[in-house]
Amino acid sequence: MLVGALLRQVRQLDLSDQQRERMRDLFAQQRKQRQSNASRPSIDVSVIGDPGSRGYAKAVQDAKNRAAERIQRQSELATQIYGVLTSAQKRQLATLLAADEVRMQQREQRMQQMRERRQQRRSGPSGNGTGNGPSSSAG
Repeated sequence: MLVGALLRQVRQLDLSDQQRERMRDLFAQQRKQRQSNASRPSIDVSVIGDPGSRGYAKAVQDAKNRAAERIQRQSELATQIYGVLTSAQKRQLATLLAADEVRMQQREQRMQQMRERRQQRRSGPSGNGTGNGPSSSAG
């Protein structure tokens, strides 16, 4: 996902034909690397999902290693993409990424507000959790 956010914004930049070609080359290299990694055996879900399994610790470590490798590859690709850009494009990219971050924060705030309103409706007007209004206590 690291590269995905970057690419969404890079597409908005006015890239030269040479820059587009360099980007294509970078993605072709990434595709080849991903295909070579696809030949590795997949992680056994029946083992990694069972902490009592004898192979559990090794399966977890393998999953961690693969995740770290994926993040490293994405980081390297992001660095290479960034290296293709001019100084002006890098400044514009920073502005686009900052605006994207603001939009994501606003979206998260809206989602949080929706969750809170949903919770309030579930708990009812008195907050007693029944949704049936105030509770009366005889005593």
